[in-house]
Amino acid sequence: MRLGSGVCRVNDLRGGGSPVSLGVDGSASNDSGHMLNEARLALLLTRVVHGAGAMTPEQALEMATLEGARNLGRSADLGSLEPGKCADLAVFPAEDLFSNGADNVVHGLVLCHPRNAETVLVHGKVRVRDGQLAGVELPKLLERHRRTARRFHDRLRRAK
Repeated sequence: MRLGSGVCRVNDLRGGGSPVSLGVDGSASNDSGHMLNEARLALLLTRVVHGAGAMTPEQALEMATLEGARNLGRSADLGSLEPGKCADLAVFPAEDLFSNGADNVVHGLVLCHPRNAETVLVHGKVRVRDGQLAGVELPKLLERHRRTARRFHDRLRRAK
């Protein structure tokens, strides 16, 4: 939607057996690295183009999880929370100002205002605790990111 280059025919692809997944690049190319926001936008855009029944919140969440793992060729170790898989887990508040009163937890997660995870585990290790990066000095990381982004943009300008 950002580029205005058309709308993917998600339902046709999924109906034909192709997994359609969602991904985020981060602030350098898509303004955000927020997967829930991408799932929400995919759902809403599909509904605008094809009608309210064209996609459910559950299907949008599947594209962000199960189908993402399938497209990466990693269904055996990613995409769902099961014994033997990577133990990657994001925990979101189910009853907060943004989703309180939602009739269904998945609907609240996908349809209500996208929010940050309270806790994130990657390979079973806590990486986000109480909504904050665990074990990371954020100011130092952000400064390093700004310097790297500036160097990258300078190289691009010189290449033109």
